[in-house]
Amino acid sequence: MQNSKKGVLSGKQEIFLHKAISIILEKMIESEFNGDLLATDIGISRMGLHHIIKALTGQTTGEFIRNIRLKKVCDLLVIDGKNISEVCYSAGFNSPPYFTTCFVEVFKMTPSEYVRNVKSQPE
Repeated sequence: MQNSKKGVLSGKQEIFLHKAISIILEKMIESEFNGDLLATDIGISRMGLHHIIKALTGQTTGEFIRNIRLKKVCDLLVIDGKNISEVCYSAGFNSPPYFTTCFVEVFKMTPSEYVRNVKSQPE
């Protein structure tokens, strides 16, 4: 992981981000999971979490949580038998259209296009 502002992360920073990511992935299916709950689980204030996430990633806490969910979704989308709606709900999104909008914003393609691109690539 890299900090876009300072280069390579320190050991403590990396441990912090790994902890935050593992909590997000563990609670990914919970649509109500947000920065307040993440801060509680980590044991710091909401604003403290916001400042740390912003400094380390350049993202707001909400963007960070959403982007971790979307990166995991990429793995789930290529599993046979999982449709886009199933993956959407399993990633904590309540609405497939909103999920698709977020996905396009981050990956510049729809989830269906992503699946087609991945499956058309030689292994």
